Amino acid sequence: MTMSTTFLTHFNSITDPRIERCKKHQLIDILLLAICAVLSEAEGGEDIEDFDHLKLDWLKNTVLSLVVYQSMTPSPVLFVD
Repeated sequence: MTMSTTFLTHFNSITDPRIERCKKHQLIDILLLAICAVLSEAEGGEDIEDFDHLKLDWLKNTVLSLVVYQSMTPSPVLFVD
């Protein structure tokens, strides 16, 4: 099993509680970004947003290319403390 298959298998079973019309980004993309940021010592929503701005290109070309990727640039509102 590849990393992408494993990640998707574990996290696709999470129910997305958001209202359908308010979904700008796929939940799987938000989860992966948040996990990568926290592993890089992000401590809250603003840190996750900073990580996104600093590392999104790297994530797109490495980590996220291993997973089904939809374009994303989440705002800190997604990661409220």
